[in-house]
Amino acid sequence: MLATGALVENRYTLQGLLHTSRETRVFAAADRGNGAPVVVKFFSKGHYLADLYYTREVQFYKACVGIAGIPVLLATGDSEGQKYLITDFVGRSLSDILATGRTISGPSLMLLARKLLVILQATHGRDFLHLSVAPDNILIDFTTSQVSLVDFKSSQSLTTPQEDCEEAQGKAKQLLFTSSDQLHGQTPSFRSDLESLSYVLMYLQMGSLPWKTALRTESHATYLHSRRRFAHSEFLRDVSEGIRELWAAATALQPGEKPNYEKLKAIFLTPNNVIRLEERGRKEDTGPELTRGSSLRAIDTAFRLPERRQSEIHDIPPPSPLRDEARKRTAKKEGPQFSPSLRTLISHIRDDY
Repeated sequence: MLATGALVENRYTLQGLLHTSRETRVFAAADRGNGAPVVVKFFSKGHYLADLYYTREVQFYKACVGIAGIPVLLATGDSEGQKYLITDFVGRSLSDILATGRTISGPSLMLLARKLLVILQATHGRDFLHLSVAPDNILIDFTTSQVSLVDFKSSQSLTTPQEDCEEAQGKAKQLLFTSSDQLHGQTPSFRSDLESLSYVLMYLQMGSLPWKTALRTESHATYLHSRRRFAHSEFLRDVSEGIRELWAAATALQPGEKPNYEKLKAIFLTPNNVIRLEERGRKEDTGPELTRGSSLRAIDTAFRLPERRQSEIHDIPPPSPLRDEARKRTAKKEGPQFSPSLRTLISHIRDDY
């Protein structure tokens, strides 16, 4: 039975549920032999794509053995009709960190970008695309500043024909960090992962993305319109030059063209070698597309993290209400200011869409 205290392979004790969805359930667990923290991921036997997702993940792990930033696959198996895989524990998800009111910025953001580019370069070198680069799937170990990518159920091998998966393609079109190729149902390529990475970095720097509200509350047509106009938006002009350069390089690639990874990594050169958290201007409202279905407190309880790691997360003073109030009073009004004639023209353009 999948519950706290249950044993998997007579070795790994389930300690707490980290994430649940229609397709998977992810548990924190501990190795009874040495006490090491691990992660056990079960694939729902009631979901018709469970076997496909399981196969993709196992293929990815086996193809990417030895890549720093990809968790070690410890075991696979079947329990009560549910397939599972077990990996080592590699850190906290970026989305869980954001939910605490902290973020990564400045030199730490540059270091994070560079480390993720190194991982993508390595996995692309094995002819595998991740296709789900998002805060949910970026894990950080603050004791070592090690960055990892997880969740490979959407991954794709460039050398093996993929089974058609209409539901997965449809879901990808609704994600906050999805690439343009996935959004429009085109064959994904190397540029897809890099474009998604650029959106994650923008989100960390700016605190949101222009289409976030449209994705949640507006029609799909409005969302698509916001994505089409992004290249000409004031938002993009406010993004830091390095992140904007990464986005431009990704979107300029031809399908199947390999990026110049060395040039891209050079954009994010920094003497900083430690990823640190900083206070955010305000706590972001994280929706379903950002959270893993668990709180940071649940992860702490499940893994009983050592005191040193706890201090890395919690030694930052809480946000200042007075400073937040001052920001609100002095904040620049959002969005560009247009003349009446230009507003009329824009309204006609929107009607056309």
